[in-house]
Amino acid sequence: MTAYTFFLNKDTFDERRQFASTGAGGVIDYLTGEDKRPLNAVVEGDELCAVGILNGQVRIAGRLIADGRPVPRAQAEARLGRASLRDGEIYVLGKAGAIDKFRANQTLDPQTSRGLELFTSAGQPANVTGLRAGNPDPNQFRVPLRLSDSSAAALRSALGLLPDGSSPRSSQDGPDVAAILDPEAGPPTGQDDEEFRLQAIKTRRGQGKFRERLMEAYGRQCVITRCAVEGLLEAAHITPHAEQTDYELSNGLLLRSDIHTLFDLSLIAIDSRHRVRVSPKLRYSEYWIYNDKELHRFPDRLADSPNAVALDRRVASLQSE
Repeated sequence: MTAYTFFLNKDTFDERRQFASTGAGGVIDYLTGEDKRPLNAVVEGDELCAVGILNGQVRIAGRLIADGRPVPRAQAEARLGRASLRDGEIYVLGKAGAIDKFRANQTLDPQTSRGLELFTSAGQPANVTGLRAGNPDPNQFRVPLRLSDSSAAALRSALGLLPDGSSPRSSQDGPDVAAILDPEAGPPTGQDDEEFRLQAIKTRRGQGKFRERLMEAYGRQCVITRCAVEGLLEAAHITPHAEQTDYELSNGLLLRSDIHTLFDLSLIAIDSRHRVRVSPKLRYSEYWIYNDKELHRFPDRLADSPNAVALDRRVASLQSE
């Protein structure tokens, strides 16, 4: 992964702050700029740290993990599901599961700002005289600059983000997705914390045999996200286990852990046409990119395909605005 700075000017900050109340500016799910290096050299997994200058201080708005190479506007609109994008030549889209919230007024600690190590697209050290003197020049950041590993880590730390970007974020006016997916919990009195958490993970993944059959039926990938990290894959019951004990494959789906949680909360569903339905409450979250997407894998036997009637019941209970 290569990390870059990405400059946001005052107009962009003001516009995103204005739109934040509607959710449209509440997250950084795309960045747009000119079709030239180094932006057009961005590849899957690269990191763009959005920065600006306010009253002589570097402000840090958030970061984006690239979901593939930059794309033209029409493709960006289609993948994001909306047309209200800033004008640009190419668009870098954020990776689902790593979408960061937008921060309008967060300034970077002066010590961190002075210590930033920046490099040009040619790999030469960039001029950081202004930063070292505590008087950063906006022109210095107008072209994306590569960050050293230590500087990229410092910016992540300043944003309170996990190093791998796996902590989900939500828009300011939407549901607190991070809280939903990582609720505060602790072990009962007298139980070891590690033992409690391992037990919780095992329980959440689902009954062993049922989960393994789903793993085989769905190619050991989440049917929505294609995630193949087995430690994150869980056995989801279409008709809730609490309502009916049914371990038939037709009553199961293999889902990534965060998708499973949203599925159980009626914030994500799958209709009988096998298309994903995302609650409007998540319209401005990182999960909206899955809305109306078709499942990518089905069991070999038709009888094992997801039960259409049970799926439609889930859709009927999907949370509305």
